[in-house]
Amino acid sequence: MIYRHCLFQVVYDKVNKVIGYSLDVAQNTDEPFIGNLSVGTGHIRVVHDFGSGIEYVLSGKGDHCNAVNPLPRSGGDVAPGTGRLEMKNATDFMLGCNSSEFVYLGQRTTDAGLPADVFISKALTNVTDKEQKVISVKTTVTELWYSLSDWTIENRLSLDKTVTLLEIRQYHYTENAPVSRTVQKIQSIVDYTGRSTPWSHFTVASCLKLVDDSYLFMLIKTTLAEITAVGLNNFQDGLAEHVAKIANVSALRFVGNFVKEIKIDSDTHIAAFFNLGDVSAVSGANETS
Repeated sequence: MIYRHCLFQVVYDKVNKVIGYSLDVAQNTDEPFIGNLSVGTGHIRVVHDFGSGIEYVLSGKGDHCNAVNPLPRSGGDVAPGTGRLEMKNATDFMLGCNSSEFVYLGQRTTDAGLPADVFISKALTNVTDKEQKVISVKTTVTELWYSLSDWTIENRLSLDKTVTLLEIRQYHYTENAPVSRTVQKIQSIVDYTGRSTPWSHFTVASCLKLVDDSYLFMLIKTTLAEITAVGLNNFQDGLAEHVAKIANVSALRFVGNFVKEIKIDSDTHIAAFFNLGDVSAVSGANETS
């Protein structure tokens, strides 16, 4: 049996339609939620931007861009459908698998000695050749390990503090191939919806191309004291999100945002500066502008 283990962090933002992942991967692996990755090994970040339909794959610290791709339709965070790609709601996203029914397997103990309730599902996937001819069938058994003994659909499938998803275990069975086992140990699942912005944690700046006409600024009727009162980072990120909605572009494309007090004709103004990163080289699944 081939065994892999990694730590996993998830950032979920329903308002801005962004899901970010931080994990360690092996070469060419099928990761829960994300799907197939072919970007090397080690600690990486994967950001799924459903606003534009683009997937960003970065180094663990986010300072190097590994790949920019159209959002994969087969991802475990993509809601079923044939048109515009939509992000799964929190309930379906927590299950992590499309078209799977989970049943209660019983109580188990994790490697760290923690008691857990385990739910299990099985999914079948056709393996095809270059001519799309089915050559074998891949069976994936997925186990969700929760820390709560009173786990129920009603009170455990929302992204709040009552949910403690400890591990995701997957077993892959393919004809004439060794069984592979993957254990994803969940460090945290953070729901940023309606609370704050995740850009400082999951920026994609290193994947964006900056061009001469990508800089813009606007004058704002406020004061530095008022901005400081609400928090400079919160103000800058919130303003970027507001401008992104007006311009119908993804908020992730705004990088290097800052505000400055300037004088125009002896009058003092607050100016906000933005850098709109270019991703036109990639045809996003949902890009509209």
